[in-house]
Amino acid sequence: PTQNGDVIGSYKFNGNAYTSTSPGVPAGPAAQISCVATENWTSTANGAKFTFTAIGKGTTTDVTVIDGSSDAVVFGAPVQFPVYTVATKPATGVVGQQICISDSAGGSNPNGMMAFWDTTNSRWSYIHDNTAV
Repeated sequence: PTQNGDVIGSYKFNGNAYTSTSPGVPAGPAAQISCVATENWTSTANGAKFTFTAIGKGTTTDVTVIDGSSDAVVFGAPVQFPVYTVATKPATGVVGQQICISDSAGGSNPNGMMAFWDTTNSRWSYIHDNTAV
């Protein structure tokens, strides 16, 4: 029976740097998407998650980039949002979108503040106080 932590399946991306006829390092997958059991499987419980791993830059060690299940998504690296200025921000957005405003400084506000698409007012609003961008 499938147990918590068992890899149910995976898709591997092999990375080899060939010089002449000798394979380079790493010998294992450069990146991998795995489906992993999150509980001991029974006839009524088949919990699973996806784990995305990649070889860290300058190493031969794989690191978890994204670990995602129905409970939570954990990012193993900083999340990066698109960067705009007040003048170049998109005219419209959709629910769930976030952007970074590089020239957001004004008053006590720092540059680089995050903004979300505000569907109530049909505009980009700063996350910390809902003022218009």
